[in-house]
Formats: sequence, structure tokens, C-alpha cells
Amino acid sequence: ARLRRFWKRPRVRIVFWAALTGLLLGISGLGAPIEDGLRNIRWYVRMHPYHGNTIVVAQDDRTMSELGASDVNRGTDAETLEQLFKAGAKRVLFDRSFTKRGNPDEAARFIETLKAHPGKVVLGALLTPNKGNYAGRLPIKEFREHAQVASLVALHRPFNLGIRYPYSSNSPIGRIPSMSALMAGVDGRPDELYFPDFSTSLNSIPTLSYIDVMRGRFDPAQVRGKDVLIIPAAVTMNDFHTVPSQGITSPGGYFLVVGAETLKRATPKD
Repeated sequence: ARLRRFWKRPRVRIVFWAALTGLLLGISGLGAPIEDGLRNIRWYVRMHPYHGNTIVVAQDDRTMSELGASDVNRGTDAETLEQLFKAGAKRVLFDRSFTKRGNPDEAARFIETLKAHPGKVVLGALLTPNKGNYAGRLPIKEFREHAQVASLVALHRPFNLGIRYPYSSNSPIGRIPSMSALMAGVDGRPDELYFPDFSTSLNSIPTLSYIDVMRGRFDPAQVRGKDVLIIPAAVTMNDFHTVPSQGITSPGGYFLVVGAETLKRATPKD
């Protein structure tokens, strides 16, 4: 009888059903899209321009058209690095994994350029499928001997409502920082994840075309003292993703800039 009277209290029933619903959503995973949707709304209402100190160099459609190729090569990468460091860039980071040597002469020039700028070039490492947070696809040894290596692992959320980045990843050469964490100068374990804050408008991130940089057609002041992130951005490179909260698609490299800016501002809470 006491239990029946207790159950008849409206507040008790509300708390019970709310707790049960939360438990079922947590177990089933159905609550994740709801949480992600609310997060997207928060980002949308707080939208603001980018104010960081990283500039993007995009391997875009115009680059491929002027090169008459479907991709860049180690020779063009060497030329681009030389132009950037001549202009005073602080560091150059590649949102790409250099898993193949390519043309021997072009590779040799690339290696010499890396040697000329020790500790100032970062190459990406890609996810090994079905191994969790494991960046097993590394740049070849001849390249990584003269450059830093950072993980490009990203964990996508259901319905393209968001992504999470790890602070670091396991790899065949041990634990390596994620690219965004390295850019931000923070450290963390592979099991620590965070949401990039997409209240930063991707359209406001300063960008140069790779072909313009390679040929010296840019103002050195645009990169002097800054981190430069080189990203695949041509349609043929197939690295376009839906941007949470912003209603556009964008090359995935811009997500790294947002992630780094998120970490620089504060440790993300969710």
C-alpha cells in the first residue's frame, strides 16, 4: 500500500520515466543523434569568424588544372615548402600521409628540403581499418626520419552531425599526437576524445592556393610566423565532408584547424 501511494505521486512517475528513457537511450545509442543535434544548435547560434594563427594552403582544382595532373608530387611539395619557409612560415603540416616514395628524383629533393628544415615539417599518418584508434599507415621511413608524424584519425558521428578527434593515436612507431593536438600544443592519451567546436565558420579560415604558393604568387606576410596546413582540396581527391551546424561541405583539412582552435581556447567539456 505504501509503494502504491508513493507511485501515485506525479513527481515520482516523472522522475522514473525520465530515468528509464535516459537509460534505454544510453544503452541503445539512440540518444547520440539527439545530443549531436543539440550540440549543432549551440554551435549555430554561437557562430563566429576564425581568429587563429594558422593558414591553409589548398591543393585545389585550380592547382590540378595548372599542373595538368590529378595530384601533386614530392617535387612540387618540395618547391612549396621552400617558398613557405623562405617567406618565414613557422611550421608546415600536411593533411596527407606520404606512404609512397614516388619518382626517385622528386623524392630526393623532398628529403633534402625536409633536412634543411628539421622539426618544422609534420606529415600525416592514416587510420588502419578495424583497429580502433590506430594510425598504422605511416609516411615512408626515408621521409619520417626528417619530419614529425601526427595522426589524422577522426571518428565520425551518426548522420554526419559531428566528429571526434583523439588527442593521440597508437601507431607502429609508438604513440603519436593527433594533428590538431600537435597544432594546439596539447597532449593527451589515445582514449581521450574531444568534439571540435564548429561554431567557428570554416569559410572565414584564411586560405591560399597551393599553385600560387608553389610559384611564389603570394604575400609573404600572409604566412610569416604562422603554422601552415597543406590540405587536399580538389574534387578529385574525394575528401569533402558535411560541416556540422554550417550547412556546407568542405575539405576535411579545415576540420583540423577548427579542432586545433578548440583545444587552444580550452579543454573541451563534451
